[in-house]
Amino acid sequence: MGRHTRWSQLTDAEFLELAKSNVEALNRALEDVPAEQIRIHVCWGNYAGPHHKDMPAELLWPLIGEIKATYILVEGANPRHRIDVAAFEDAVRKGYFKQHQVIAPGLVDSTTARVEDPKLIAESLLRYVRAVGHPSRVLASTDCGFASTAKSTAISADIAWMKLRSLAEGAALATRLFIEQRAPVPCRSPSFVPTPFRPVIFAKSSDKYALQLQAAFSGLTVHPASIFAEEAFEELRWVVDAPLAFVALGREGLQLAQATLDRLKADHGAVARRPATLSAALEDEAPVALAERVRGLQQTGFDKRSLVLPRSSQPPASADVVVVGAGLLGMLTAHRCSAAGFSVAVLEQRTLVGGIWSMYANSTSQVNSSEGGYCIKELLGEEDGKAPWDNRDHSTAAEVLKDFAKLGDRLKDHIFTSVRVVKILGEHGNYTVLFEDGFSNSAGVLQCRGVVLCINDRVGLPRPLSVPREDFAGVVADGTSDSLAGMDWRGKRVIIAGMGAFAVENVRTALEQGAAEVVVVGRRHGTICPKAIDYLNFVKPWDEKYKHDTQTNVKQFLRWKQLYERSGCTVPECWPKQVKHDGHTISVSDIWFVAHFMKKLRTCAGEIQRLVKDGAILSSGDFLPCDVVVGCIGFERS
Repeated sequence: MGRHTRWSQLTDAEFLELAKSNVEALNRALEDVPAEQIRIHVCWGNYAGPHHKDMPAELLWPLIGEIKATYILVEGANPRHRIDVAAFEDAVRKGYFKQHQVIAPGLVDSTTARVEDPKLIAESLLRYVRAVGHPSRVLASTDCGFASTAKSTAISADIAWMKLRSLAEGAALATRLFIEQRAPVPCRSPSFVPTPFRPVIFAKSSDKYALQLQAAFSGLTVHPASIFAEEAFEELRWVVDAPLAFVALGREGLQLAQATLDRLKADHGAVARRPATLSAALEDEAPVALAERVRGLQQTGFDKRSLVLPRSSQPPASADVVVVGAGLLGMLTAHRCSAAGFSVAVLEQRTLVGGIWSMYANSTSQVNSSEGGYCIKELLGEEDGKAPWDNRDHSTAAEVLKDFAKLGDRLKDHIFTSVRVVKILGEHGNYTVLFEDGFSNSAGVLQCRGVVLCINDRVGLPRPLSVPREDFAGVVADGTSDSLAGMDWRGKRVIIAGMGAFAVENVRTALEQGAAEVVVVGRRHGTICPKAIDYLNFVKPWDEKYKHDTQTNVKQFLRWKQLYERSGCTVPECWPKQVKHDGHTISVSDIWFVAHFMKKLRTCAGEIQRLVKDGAILSSGDFLPCDVVVGCIGFERS
């Protein structure tokens, strides 16, 4: 702003020379201040005027880039400086904007009463993100502060707040659009809803405070809080499906909690537990406040933005191996090829890694296999003698993706996101890969000796549940991609269409979170396996032909069939000739059998013909009352 006030008599060249001296003086004054604590605002003034004498941004970026600051706030919304994004893109290409810096472009004009459309804000934000290569290096901001104008007749306080709300909406929209790029399904939210934890209260007695705390937890997690007045190792030893949150009341409670926690840690070889937390009640801390504090310590959520890898270069002109797809299989392939000494380039069309887990998983999803069948611990190794992985038995989606993010970070020099493979030509160790690079808006060619397609052709778009709905008053949703995040299941009557892995998962979610009853409707009865049987398949020895002992298999199958009968589950139509129907995946679940035994779950063979006011009409003509219908009828081939 000083260019056309105090220094208006100088030429552009003279002003730039003066500004250079000021930058040097500023940097010297900030020598002892960490760069990450410094931000600078490049301001042209929020006063009324033509601003036609403002200097072009391309002349200033060589100087701006020399300032010792991590955060750089620039104008970008007002009509005079909206074009400055082009100068910023050029500054990135020329290296004026450093790798450690964060750009905070102004996306709402603090001098006009017009409220910017969130879609325009999102569009502008994404242009800055494309320029720097990673969303963590871009913050949505205002052109200037509202302090000098919020009480004026032009920008009143209510308009200022409207603009800020629009800014927040635009930033949230930009995040979703960024994650959705080249994805077949919309991103409901960049974050998973934290999965439930189990509170455990240790107190000298179940006094009034302990009971109030127990009640406070009831609104924060589906698992009821337990109260113990003595050490509780045996009672908690096999709690593995949810993290334990120990809460100590008083000195005696702290001693009991610590003793129990120490014994559980010493027992780590017996089972892979979720990490536990220990909190002590503060003096005069209200029960509700303590419960909220404990919930805040639980690290069971996940932000998909951590799956976004930085892009600062183009794919190489050549590599030994090209891997198409950066899901689990793609990253596993890249890791093993690299470890074997091959040069590798992983081309991923989306903006983030993680494959179908980052696209279709629900917050409540879990691995449909025992730990031995789905584990990447050996790829992550150890850090300072500590396990850096989150993998557990039947890991949650958050645990799986945390490990994927770590693996992606280790492979980031080999992974090129926003790159869509168009065609692969060649044969016999001489291949040409043609691609489109969304990062640089260009096309390219890559020569290689081999190509590995890791694109999961079995899982394409989810099949929609297309049935007439008439005047159905309940909820109808797909059972993937967190479509039902935030759903209040308590007391609901639920119908789930389909009997595959996602159907079984939604059964567990609905029942764990309080559904009154669940009915699963499928064309045929799928095969559900208890965790014990699934686990045994991984620990049983193989013979020299990689087959299990027949006698042991028969014993397991008979126990499995007995479990079906005693729990009241319907045996799959293909038994005993086949373990599962052709084209079907075996799902692993204990709750399936427990819920049948408790009369909370049942299955019906058939299809939903139509939905009416209070329920569904099946192909058999039967009527099922329901409040929620969840479609889990599989995927089209990719």
